[in-house]
Amino acid sequence: MTSAETVYLFRHALLRDAAYQLQLPRDRARLHGLALEVMEQICGGRPPVPPPLEDAGRERFAPHPSDAFAEALAEHAQRAPEEMDFRGVSAASLRKLYLRRAAEHAAKFFQGEASERLWRQHAALASGVEKGESFLRAADVARERGDRKRAQADIQEAMTLAPGASQRFVAHMLGAQAALYLEVGWFTKAESFYTRSLKIQRAAGDRREEGATLANLGVVARQQGRAQEAERLLGEALSIQREIGNREAECTLLGNLGAYYAQMGRTEEAAQAIDSALASARSRGDRRAEGVSLGLLAALHGQRGNLKEAASACRQAIAFDIEVGSRPGQGIALQNLATVEYLEGNLERAKATYLQALEIHREVGNRASEGTTLGNLSQLLKSLGLLDDAVRCCEEALAISRQVGDRRHEGISLGNLAGLHQKSGKLDDAERLFRMAIELHRKNSNRGFEGSHLCDLACLFVARGREAEAREAWIQGRLLLRQAGTPVERERTQAAMRAGCGEAGVSPLEEPPE
Repeated sequence: MTSAETVYLFRHALLRDAAYQLQLPRDRARLHGLALEVMEQICGGRPPVPPPLEDAGRERFAPHPSDAFAEALAEHAQRAPEEMDFRGVSAASLRKLYLRRAAEHAAKFFQGEASERLWRQHAALASGVEKGESFLRAADVARERGDRKRAQADIQEAMTLAPGASQRFVAHMLGAQAALYLEVGWFTKAESFYTRSLKIQRAAGDRREEGATLANLGVVARQQGRAQEAERLLGEALSIQREIGNREAECTLLGNLGAYYAQMGRTEEAAQAIDSALASARSRGDRRAEGVSLGLLAALHGQRGNLKEAASACRQAIAFDIEVGSRPGQGIALQNLATVEYLEGNLERAKATYLQALEIHREVGNRASEGTTLGNLSQLLKSLGLLDDAVRCCEEALAISRQVGDRRHEGISLGNLAGLHQKSGKLDDAERLFRMAIELHRKNSNRGFEGSHLCDLACLFVARGREAEAREAWIQGRLLLRQAGTPVERERTQAAMRAGCGEAGVSPLEEPPE
């Protein structure tokens, strides 16, 4: 039944529209100009002109009381008479001012679609570098939302303005393209574009952008298994951002360092870095960074075997990602939650969550995470006894890791595929793949998985009656797992060795001394 209030609102809207349409076009335009002037007075006056887009970092956006109404003010400016003077400023200039502030305001409150649309409208009014930077801002928002095609289209628009533009703009454009490649896991391409951008930034003495690019190169190096280089790059970037007082970038870097330390098995250092990143995000009210930090914390809890805490942090991260509209982040958080559910023994639930994460990765074009999820899913299918499906899944994961240049997960997939062949009785193939995986782990300094796969290889040697080789691989693997492995992996490999020795009719291999 229609309420009296609904009837009133409907009639009021009709009457208002009728009154508006009764005005002559010229009078309507003047009314829009008058509305703009009145709204400015009510909202604390006209906001200051912000710095040029080429120079403006996000944290420099100073809020103004009119920001919540900036889109409406831009519309009034568009409809006001072109010749009308607003205290020495034209209607067209005011429209551009308020479109930019509306775009910044929408991005700040995670209204991604609105922010993209407003940046493109701003680009239509701008020219030269300002036009290009507007398209790059739209691309940045689209990338964070997971709309890869739209982001690439905006970058292409910016590229048409590159000839004759400043070197700073060219560096921004290269960095935007690199960020898109990094987001979807094309690490080799991302590194190429970041390296070109870094060269320009260093020549210009732009420390802020240099620090940001070094951080991203550190992430690329970590994913490609160049551990020492990754730590050096991330540390250098952190020093620069602390030097210039960029707390937002410092928070991101602490999270990246935490992920690196966790990968290297340095869990105490990882916990300190991630806790610092989380505290920084909360102190600044940065909801997006808080969600990312919670995701890293969840992964660390899982690595330590604290599954209850890991599940809680995953669900919090998912809630933050939904709030800020980050589909890529949501996919990664779901992937982490599925791993926790798998470790808890909830195999069917974990399978459903992995498939949900996989759907999002494919939707946003995140090939690297798609490969990681397929690799994890293959292990779950192995646990369910679906070996043929597990092999197909693992082979697809391996192909993706090689395609995008993810050397770390290439090694993991090789080891997982070896385990599947071992389970199927294809021992020659299993031994060959284990050796390939271990070699890659050593090159990538992936000590935790090197230890796991050495222990798996030891079980294979036991099955083949090669006791001396089994003991040597077992001792090396167990020592590495003590240093860099997870409690789950230590228990899994120990149980596998007991079962393997029982089947072979030999005494279980002993643990190496402390």
